[in-house]
Amino acid sequence: MDYRKTYGLPERYFLSLGRMVEKKNLSTLVEAYVRFARVSVEKHGAGRMESGVRSSFAQNDYGVTRGEAAGGEDPHAGGQAAAAIKAENCKLKTEHCPPGLVFVGSGELEGALKEQARVLGLTVIDRTKWKAGESSEASHSLPAISHKENCGTVFFYGFRQIEENPVFYSLAEAFVLPSLKEEWGLVVNEAMACSLPVIVSRTAGCAEDLLPGSESWQCSVGSIRSGENADAGDCKLETENSLERRSNGFVFDPKSSDALSEALRRIADPLNPQRSTLNAAAMGRRSREIVERFSCENFARQALRAAEAASA
Repeated sequence: MDYRKTYGLPERYFLSLGRMVEKKNLSTLVEAYVRFARVSVEKHGAGRMESGVRSSFAQNDYGVTRGEAAGGEDPHAGGQAAAAIKAENCKLKTEHCPPGLVFVGSGELEGALKEQARVLGLTVIDRTKWKAGESSEASHSLPAISHKENCGTVFFYGFRQIEENPVFYSLAEAFVLPSLKEEWGLVVNEAMACSLPVIVSRTAGCAEDLLPGSESWQCSVGSIRSGENADAGDCKLETENSLERRSNGFVFDPKSSDALSEALRRIADPLNPQRSTLNAAAMGRRSREIVERFSCENFARQALRAAEAASA
């Protein structure tokens, strides 16, 4: 089964999964994504469609036919047909499209997040009513306020049953937990078990255990503490707050959208000179290795060893 097509997921995306409440700090994630997407488009250029591209497909993955797409809709205005055209152009490499941002979950701030993304110039695709295998009629698009700044897409999938979550994890580029406070953050364990790089707030309880700091560097304007192989010039951020690289992702200050945006860039940017050392696949493998230490099986083994030691 082609789960990406079945769920209508973009080719590349960052994932946020959890409740949409104040402490999750999701508005900062949207701000960071906007900055990342704009820089990505400016750096690589939004390519123009080649002659005949728009008419070269009868129907795309979103169920939008050639006739519907040619109905006079501005392809940058954020409508569903426009989003489908843009997705097709990304696949055909005629337009640069940064990875999307996918939200899975619901909560009191869901509506506010959709409006924030729209006002900031992002295309918002609402798939909260989407069921696996349905046509694009099950989703709708909210147009961005200014199509000139429309350089990224945010997808909202609403609450999903636990058995569906692995689909979203396994196809993502990276997982992001930007919480202002978090006792632990079990979603990070889940993401790592699916071999994902993770970008985690330093105020999340799991940050130091699931993203071990022995291989990290830290950088901030005016105060750079670089590791053995770090490039100090590449470390500089336009912020007073820091970003730390770990072997399986990044730890960042949750109040800094600049730091989070930089973490997104370092994982996703194919032209990033540091990408060879930040290979997402290698980070994902490292995540899987680390989280296995926290498995139920390993806990049971350690408990048995402790019991044996106590009775010796």
